[in-house]
Formats: sequence, C-alpha cells, structure tokens
Amino acid sequence: MHYTTAYFTSLLEKLTDIPFTLIHDDATLTHYGAIVSPPNTEPPLFIDHYVPSYINPKQPIIYITPHLERFIFISLEAHCPGKLVIGPFISSVIPKEFLHSVLNDTAVCDYPKYIDYYQQLYTLSSEKQHALIQLIYFMLFRQTLDEIDIIIQDNWLQLPEKTMSSTLEASLKLQPTQHCIATEQQFLYLIKEGKSDDLTVLLNQGPLFFSDRVGLLSKNDTLRHYKNSSIVCIALATRAAVSGGVYTEEAYNLSDFYIQSLEDCTSTSSADVLVKKALLDFTQLVTHQQHTNLSPHVMHAKYYIKKSVH
Repeated sequence: MHYTTAYFTSLLEKLTDIPFTLIHDDATLTHYGAIVSPPNTEPPLFIDHYVPSYINPKQPIIYITPHLERFIFISLEAHCPGKLVIGPFISSVIPKEFLHSVLNDTAVCDYPKYIDYYQQLYTLSSEKQHALIQLIYFMLFRQTLDEIDIIIQDNWLQLPEKTMSSTLEASLKLQPTQHCIATEQQFLYLIKEGKSDDLTVLLNQGPLFFSDRVGLLSKNDTLRHYKNSSIVCIALATRAAVSGGVYTEEAYNLSDFYIQSLEDCTSTSSADVLVKKALLDFTQLVTHQQHTNLSPHVMHAKYYIKKSVH
C-alpha cells in the first residue's frame, strides 16, 4: 500500500466510527472498523451495489441502496489503483413505519433482525457526508472539491450525461433550514422552464417522501402517506406545467391519469417511481410546447381536434 494511503487510512480510522474498505486493483479488500451487514448477507455487500458515474468515473459518489443505506465511493488512482468505500451508514434515523414499508417493498422477511441492523448503522447527515468527502478529497489529492461535483446515485433513475445548470447547482447547496420550501420551488421552476435533465438530477437524490422534513400524511399507513404526498406533488406540477405554456386540459388529463395510476401502486417504491415519471412527463410537455411555434389559439384548436378524433 502506498505510504500516503496508509497514513490517510490510519487517520481516518481514528477520526470516524464509520467502517470503510479499500478495494485494491487485484480485487482484494482491506477492512477498517466493524463492517455491519444486513441479516444473511456476507460483507462486502456494497460491491454488488456499485454503479460507476455516468458523468465522470473518477468523481466521488454517494450511493443509496434500495434499503436506504448509503456508501461513499472515492477513486484512489492518484495514489494507488483501487477505490475507497465508506459505509454502510444512513443519513438520518429512519422512522420504523417507513422502514417497515421499505423492507416490505423488497420482500424482506426477517424484520426484527433488520431493525437491529439499522440501529447499528452510523448516522451521518447529508451535510456531513459532503464535508467528509471534501476533506478526504483534499487530503488525498490536495485539491478542493465543490459539492456539485459529488454524484448522488440511487436505484430509481439514471443521471443524464449533460452538465448541470447553475440554478441546479444553487439548489443542491441549500442549507437544511432552507431545504423544504426552496427545494419545492426549485422543482416547480424546473418543470415550468422545461428543464428535464436538471430535474432528473434533482430527482436522483433518493426517495422523495422518506425524510424527516416531509410531514406524515397518514399515521398508520406508509403507502397511503406516499400516495397522498404524490397527489399533492402532481397537483403542484400540473399548475407549474400550465404556467410553462402547456394547454390546461392536456395538463389536467395527465394529472388525472397519474393520480388514478397511483391508486394501483402496491408499494412505496412503485409509487416513488411513478410520481418521478409524472414530474418528468410534465416537464417534457413544457419542453415540447417551447419548441412549438404556434399561438395558444392554434394549440387549443389542435388539441380539440385531437381529442375529438380519439
């Protein structure tokens, strides 16, 4: 092992209780700290979860698993072939009713053991995750790293290959106290402006409504909470699309379709995928309208004819 890497890992082990692993170029592993694994799973479970960045394979990645654990991946190519993997950990304490729903979605049977597993995981807020990555990056490469250069990947949507806009950069740097209302406004702005690529990146931050910043809209039914939250989200997106130039009846028909489809969802994960698809569809409608050089009256007539024919 390179001297710099060895010195760094010894410091990191003293500074944090989060387990981490070096994946060497020959696929051998060096573990640091107590690696915690789900029931009936042998470490290192994260190898199967790793998905290279679509933008730049050398960029640090925060990866969110289907069970909401997180891992940080950082390439060590400047010092030695291989990768540094930090985790598993969680970003906040997951309410038991949410956790139960997530485990049901992924057909987990041994619920009590999973509760014990999650209680053993280290909790690291999103802000501290970014700060830890920036510190490690500076220690290893002697370079500063902007938060926008840290990729967040989960299993819901893929990242586009295009560069993020400055408006999205600003939204991803919001402080926790600003996050809820400002993020909502950012979502609606991107829909209204037809910025599908930027919206895809923003959606790729994990499940939409599993957060201590999102109010619980059903006390006893997590799936109902997710459906209720999705309905509110779709209603707001409908108005944003109309503000962006989409014909009113077309927007509300799409809204009705997705709200009705939500009722057929049998899991929170399927509801999450559906509402994200709805937001993207509204945004793409706006984009299509922006590239159509027709007056509102002509669009109205065109839509009326289309509706009458079908």
